[in-house]
Amino acid sequence: MKDIRLALLVKLLTLALYSSNCAFALDPPPVAAAAGYAINSFQVSFDESSVDTTASGQSGFKWYHFNFFGSRADPRAVVLNGDGSVTLKGDRSALNAELATAAPAENAAGFIGTAFGGGAYIEADIKFNPDNVAKDGATGWPAWWSLAAEHLTNREQWAGMAKGFSHFIEVDVMEYDVPSAGKNYYGANLHDWFGIWKVTCPASFCDAKLPFSKVKIEVPESAKFSDYHRYGFLWIPATDVIAGRARFYFDGQPVGREIRWARFGDETGEPWGKPWKFGVLDHQHLVLILGTGPNAPMTVRSVSVWQSSTGENLQY
Repeated sequence: MKDIRLALLVKLLTLALYSSNCAFALDPPPVAAAAGYAINSFQVSFDESSVDTTASGQSGFKWYHFNFFGSRADPRAVVLNGDGSVTLKGDRSALNAELATAAPAENAAGFIGTAFGGGAYIEADIKFNPDNVAKDGATGWPAWWSLAAEHLTNREQWAGMAKGFSHFIEVDVMEYDVPSAGKNYYGANLHDWFGIWKVTCPASFCDAKLPFSKVKIEVPESAKFSDYHRYGFLWIPATDVIAGRARFYFDGQPVGREIRWARFGDETGEPWGKPWKFGVLDHQHLVLILGTGPNAPMTVRSVSVWQSSTGENLQY
């Protein structure tokens, strides 16, 4: 009887540590373990203790309403569910961005929340109805992505370049935005953005991204997007002797092609054709973002981050 009670106590303590988002020894997914990412640095249910539902702007939350670049997400588009999941309804004030792991702040860092650096495996468990996306056209779609905190806080100046010349990374783990490919496809992309806004390139920043052939991710027709699926991104930084690597994952299996880059040391010149293209990722910190378009609800059951260390994360 004593052994049974002890085992039960251990199990309850483990569940408590898990739910409180502590970085303790939960078993990492195989892809994270293989990369040496054994620390569960981010794992949390969506509830009023983890989501800044009142837009208080206080530190200590895991998720905030997206509020960068003058785009303020509608709090009514974020619905916390009793099972610890969240349903994002989308709105026209912040397309594809309702929740983020950071928010603007009047502090030295320029934000509160968390941004992840130094390599990681990030994964979200998501479901949505693809038929709803088609009904609303191209005004937004289910999206699980990230931007460099350096860009969100206007601190992405490219060293050695003219004033105002930006260089920053965007990682799109899952975007249901490739309808031309077919209903059982989604998009997963890396964007190496650079230049002076609407000067170097007329539309916005210049975008050295993956070609469309590498972006569209096909899933089996039996894998319904209306069921929960895990969408992951593996990031291994480059060193002087080892290339940086990135790969997208669907339900724990690699999809698309592995992306590699040489160590980036603030070299000048456009990223196109350079061996260090995408290497700016290793110098920056990812703010995780969840969102969708109007009339295309997306439900998220969990978001996890696995790392070898939390030492290069930014948290305020």
